[in-house]
Amino acid sequence: MSHDYSTEDYPHLVGGDPVSKLKVMKSGAGWYIGRSYFDQEFGFEGPYSRESGYFVSKESAQSGLDEDSYVFRDCIENGLVCLLTD
Repeated sequence: MSHDYSTEDYPHLVGGDPVSKLKVMKSGAGWYIGRSYFDQEFGFEGPYSRESGYFVSKESAQSGLDEDSYVFRDCIENGLVCLLTD
């Protein structure tokens, strides 16, 4: 079963998976700037990369993204994701 996704929200293809632009995301450790991927077969979104350190709030993470003022995290474990630009 194939599901649709927005190429505006997921402008990159990595290994056949649609990957999002940089955005604010949340994990159990806190808020961060990263990317998600869209699983076309099952129609769900999952985390793809964390490209910043953690922020104490969603607002501070959004500010870091908006102002491009976050420290880029070495994301070598994510392979080619480090080469993506928005």
